[in-house]
This record gives sequence, structure tokens and C-alpha cells, in this order.
Amino acid sequence: MGAVMACARQRSRPTPARRPTTDAQKSADQPASPAEEERTPEEGGYGLDRTFCRHAWALLKVMFPSLGSFSVFQLVVLLIFSGSEQYVVYWVGIIPSRYYQVLGDKDWNAFGTLTAECLGLVLVISFVKGSRIYISTILYVTWRQLVDRFLHRRYFTGINYYLLNVMDSRIDNPDQRITQDVDKMCKTLSTMFSQLIMAPFIVGYYTYSVYVNTGYIGILSIYGFFVVATVVNKVIMTPIVTYVVKQEEKEGTFRFKHMQVRVHAEALGFQGCSAVEEHRCNRRLSALVSTQMSLFNRRFMLTVVVNLFDYLGGILNYLVISIPIFAGLYDDRTPQQLSALISQNSFVCMYLIFNFTQLVDLASSATDVVGCTHRVGQLVERLAVLEQRWKSSPHTPDEDTSGGPDTCLMPQRPFLTDGSLRQQIVYPERLKEGGYTVSETERMLHYLELVQLSSLADRCGGLDSEVNKNWYDMLSPGEMQRLFFVRLFHHRPVFVFMDEATSAVSPDMEEILYQECLRLKMTLFSVGHRESLTAYHDWKLHLFNDGTWRLDPIEHAAGGICP
Repeated sequence: MGAVMACARQRSRPTPARRPTTDAQKSADQPASPAEEERTPEEGGYGLDRTFCRHAWALLKVMFPSLGSFSVFQLVVLLIFSGSEQYVVYWVGIIPSRYYQVLGDKDWNAFGTLTAECLGLVLVISFVKGSRIYISTILYVTWRQLVDRFLHRRYFTGINYYLLNVMDSRIDNPDQRITQDVDKMCKTLSTMFSQLIMAPFIVGYYTYSVYVNTGYIGILSIYGFFVVATVVNKVIMTPIVTYVVKQEEKEGTFRFKHMQVRVHAEALGFQGCSAVEEHRCNRRLSALVSTQMSLFNRRFMLTVVVNLFDYLGGILNYLVISIPIFAGLYDDRTPQQLSALISQNSFVCMYLIFNFTQLVDLASSATDVVGCTHRVGQLVERLAVLEQRWKSSPHTPDEDTSGGPDTCLMPQRPFLTDGSLRQQIVYPERLKEGGYTVSETERMLHYLELVQLSSLADRCGGLDSEVNKNWYDMLSPGEMQRLFFVRLFHHRPVFVFMDEATSAVSPDMEEILYQECLRLKMTLFSVGHRESLTAYHDWKLHLFNDGTWRLDPIEHAAGGICP
């Protein structure tokens, strides 16, 4: 069995505790180098600046890993359908002008033929537009999966997840950035991407059409209108991005507070903490609402300006097409021909203005994309720094920080993952794809019976039934500790380090658990205050506040448990 040691905390004069740290943990606390400081979250404002471009470029390389990747294929298909949609839109757009001509001529046959064509165009545009929206949503899901898997890979490198959540104050709410911010960024960007890429081609074609119909004056009027709208929106939009970032931060803090109440609901209930927790939740809510109101107040002006340019665009359309009419260029046309021509020219001018105003309208969505891109980009850069430090530390890149399969660390409050009861037992291993043998299943059930948790399998519907509830809400502290011992018996490590691992179970159950550990030839290192622990150990290590220690043998009476 090897040397067995019992560790006891000594109660004496309180002195500042000295926490041992690993090289990776020290690197999280120490100041960043100048090169790394440039890659940490900026304390200033956020906007369409060089920092955003750097973050966006880093994320685009994740979203499009290679030219042959599936996301690139999806984007190409999306662009094909977007281009097809614009082609069909043109023919749908000139339908009114053709109706003006047919109705003016009172041509019944032409009217029937045109109506049939229109019905065909409606079917085509409905299918093409529906396909474009569907592919856009599929692209959003693909992007989210790529970005989240990339973040997960770096987040779970070494102990980065621990450093970010506990030791590193540079990144707030990493969980929110990985979940909510990535989702909002990918979803909004998927709706904007095709518009942004197709915009130059659409604008180029309709610019030429407007030039043919109205000349230079029409082009200069529309482009001047767009330039003014863009400048005004840029000025108004820039400070809004900063408040989008702040709002996401406050949202994460508010959600974390409620998660904290949920996790510790039992302890809070016994201590009667309702009033103080309500007060603290309301404080977080007030901070969130204050930030949201600041954001909404600034968005109000952006919304007013966007709507102003939308309606001005409709008026500008008729001002542009009036130029050749009042210049007398169409005096030789019949009223029917003039109506059809005005309708066709109006569509061309209106669609060019519409595309410009649509780009202006994207300003509101762009603020969300820019804000979330900054937050996700900060996380990517910080994880890159931590990953590099981990790889350059004395550890090997793939080293198991838990101590390996021969070592088990048992805290007072065990960690229980999501999933089935069998997943809790075999954790941190994955469930076998081929399933478990009858003997393995019987051994698990035997250990559940040994620790008096047989009823748990019935409550869960068996070992393999998916449990959608929170395990911490289902089990008492004593049941959690006993379930962790079932996990321990399943893995059978050589060395076991226990920190108050039996504090929530009875002395009789503690004896059952330790006896099984000794029977399985495990070497136990226990930290605890119960004197009963000495019966299962050979040595007691005394740790003193001055940094000294003493190791004493434990004398067992005749018939004692530990030989």
C-alpha cells in the first residue's frame, strides 16, 4: 500500500497565508510584457479602428480556415443565390413599367402573357430569397461552431480556464464571450455578409443604369446623398460601440449573480439571505439598466438619422428622374410610353438609393457586430498569450495537470459534470462509444450499493439515462461526496489526496469509504479535522504558521484499522 500520511491543519495565530503557485499561475499574475500588453483588452473606447481590424482578421481566419473549407463553400453558394436574387429583383422591379405600357395600349393578350410571367417571377423570387435566408442561417451555425470550438480548444489548454476565471482580471465573463457574444456576432454577421459583398456589384450596375437615364447630375446627387449619410452615421455610431461592449459586460455580471444564487440556493436559504441577495441583484440590475439607457439614448439619434435618410431617399428618387423630364429629353414620347419610362427609371434610381440606404441602415447592426467582435477578439488574444506561456513553461504542452491517471484529487465539494449517472462515475473519461460490458456495469452498481446510493440509479432512470437537471440541485452534500467515492473506486488510482472529502458523511459511512480505499491498495493523503481519520493512516503531518512542519507516526491500538 505504501506510506500513508494524514495531514492536519493547525489552529494558531492567524498569519497571512502563502499560496503556492505554478509557473502558469505566476504568469497570469505577473505584468504583461510590452508586446503582450498590446494584445490585452484596451481600456479606451471601442470603434471601427485598427484594433477592430486586428480582432476581425483573427476571427475571419477562424471562420474561414482554408479556401477548401465548408464555410467558404457555403459563402460561395450564398453569394450565388444573392446574385440570382438581385437578377430576379430587377425583372420584378420593372413589372410596373410593363403594366403601364400594356394597360395604356389596352392590349389584352399582352396583359395575359405579362401576368403569367409575373406569377413565374414571383415563384422564382420566393424560392431564391428563401434559399438565400436558409443558407445564411446555416452559415451562421457553421461560423458559431468553428469559433466556439476554436475558443474551447484554447480555453481548455492546460489550465487556461482556471487562469481566466480566477487568476486573470483582464477578461470579464469568459463564459458570456464564448456563448452569447459569439452567437450574436455570428448571427448578425451572417445577415450582413452577403449584403456587404454584393453591394459593390449592385451599386456598380445600377450606377451605370442611372447614368444612362439621368446623366452625371443624377449620379452626383445620389452619391453625395450617400456620402453625407455615411459621415453622419459614422460620427453617431462610434461612441455607441463602446456602450455595446459595456452592456454585454453588465449583462454577464448580472447573469453571473443569478447563477451564484442558484448554485448556493440551499446555503442562502438556511442563512436567511433573501434580503441582502435581493439588494445585491437589484444593484447589478441597476448598473445594467443604467448602461442600457445610455446605449438606447445614443441609439435614438442613430435611429432618427437612419429613418431620416430612408425617407429622404424616396424623395431624392423623384428629384433625380425629374431632371431629364424637365430638360425635355422625353417630349417625343406618348403618355403611355412616358409613364412606363418614368416607372422604369424610378425603379433604377430607387433601387440604387435603396441599396445605399440599406448600407446606412446596417449601422445599427454594425454596432452589435463591432462590439461583440472586440469582446471575442480580446478573448482570442488573451488565450493566445496564455497558451504561449503554457507551452513555454516547464510543462509539456499536453501534460495532464491533474497528476495523471494514478493520482486523484478529492475536494470537499466534488465537481459533477452534466450528463448521465454513468458519466458522473467514469468522469473525467468520456463514455465509451461501444458501451460497457456487463461486468463493468455490475461493478458500478455494486459501488453505488456500497455507498448506499442504489436509489440514485432508480431516480435517474438507470445509469445511461440523460439527466437534464442540475446534479448539484439533485444531491445533498453527503450524496455528492459518496458519488465521488464511487468515481474513485471505478478509476482506482494509486495516490489519493483528500481535502475534507468525508466531511458531509457520517462516521460509519466514512469507515466504509476508507476501508474500501485501503482494500483497493490506494495510498491516502487526507486533510481534515476529524480525529477518526487517524485510524486509516500511518503518519500525521503537522503544518505550522511559521513555515515549519513535523511528521509523527500514528500509534494504532491492538485491533486498529490501519496495520
